[in-house]
Amino acid sequence: MSFSCKQRTKISGHIANYNKQYAVLYKLTPSSIEAEDTVLLTNGHFVHYPKVENISVYLLRFNDTCFASFILQALDTLYIKATAPNINRSMEIKGNIETDLLQQTRQQLFLLEDSVKKLSDYFIAHQYDTQLDSLHRILENQFNIYYDNHRAYLMNFIEKNPDKLASLLAFYQTLGRNSFFSPSEDKAILQNIYQTLSQTYPNSEYILDLGEKLSIN
Repeated sequence: MSFSCKQRTKISGHIANYNKQYAVLYKLTPSSIEAEDTVLLTNGHFVHYPKVENISVYLLRFNDTCFASFILQALDTLYIKATAPNINRSMEIKGNIETDLLQQTRQQLFLLEDSVKKLSDYFIAHQYDTQLDSLHRILENQFNIYYDNHRAYLMNFIEKNPDKLASLLAFYQTLGRNSFFSPSEDKAILQNIYQTLSQTYPNSEYILDLGEKLSIN
């Protein structure tokens, strides 16, 4: 039996002002990032049909710093739109609720990154001030406020979306080397995520892996 395009998982889109001819599709597994395929672009437009069986997390990488992140299930259809060179910040992805939620947390992280950069820029501009120690404490306190507020945002996000894989990804979100949650110290949160997602996606490799890690620890 042959399948039409409407019966296949599809990602398509347009990256304006982008002159490269390909991007690379990666799949995120619980232990690695695996290159899946090359996606061809013509004048920034692309259509691709990945082979998806179970819910999975993907990256479509355009260059070393610009990529689309999304969650796919079999037969999903996603549309990705962005403008180069600021691909990450201009990106819009439409197609399923999991990806919509993932994009919400990513946009919120961008806002945090902007706020932290302002603190860093201010410190650099005043690094030779006589009251540097005092300034450092003030900026550090402000960073902690930003950090705590974002952690609270993620916690609220997880509580509102207990049956979404995007909540597990929110738990593992980072700001540079700074994690917002600890698998050991926040194990109870992970256990709650697992209990719900094991019902929603019982065959997901991410949930099966999480179950094994929780049983070991």
